[in-house]
Amino acid sequence: MDDDYLSRLDKASWTTAQLVAGADITYDAFTNYMRSDLLFASKSAGRGKARAFPLIDVYQIALLARLSKLTGKLAWSAGALNYAILVDAEIQWLGPDFLDGRPRKDQRSIQDVHSDRLAEVATSIYAAPLPYHHRDTLQPYFIFAQERDLARGRTIIECGQKGAIGVLDSTDAGGVYINMTATLRDVDRRLIGVSCNE
Repeated sequence: MDDDYLSRLDKASWTTAQLVAGADITYDAFTNYMRSDLLFASKSAGRGKARAFPLIDVYQIALLARLSKLTGKLAWSAGALNYAILVDAEIQWLGPDFLDGRPRKDQRSIQDVHSDRLAEVATSIYAAPLPYHHRDTLQPYFIFAQERDLARGRTIIECGQKGAIGVLDSTDAGGVYINMTATLRDVDRRLIGVSCNE
């Protein structure tokens, strides 16, 4: 893959069939994930009309498939991935005044902030947090869900770089790890294959 393949993928919209192939899931799993609490950047085109998915939706569904498989918790996994996309927008919305105990000046609701953020990442994957568009496999980003958060139902995940380059997915006493960089790079390869075959 050349250096700007991600920009080309980002400009495209994806059909349901392409999303299913790119995320490497079944149609039944897709239907299940669409009914989950995962927030989507795409909107329904209306009854009987095909939905066009931006790249972020393909990525979120692929990550949801991996995370829910390892944790066995679909609702928790959806909430954690929503958090991964929205946390920076929420912190910005709250602002320094709120964090210092003063009321917010911005009267928009948190739902409006979420809608704005999802619209932004639908337009460009580069508006999403860095782990969503970072592809250096020598310095991969991992999603880590701590066992104590899973047990308590807290939807918090950490994204960070780890030294274990060869690790893809694992569970241990401390929690669940997913190599986000490798997972999304695999999605990219499948999407390139799907788009070349059509």
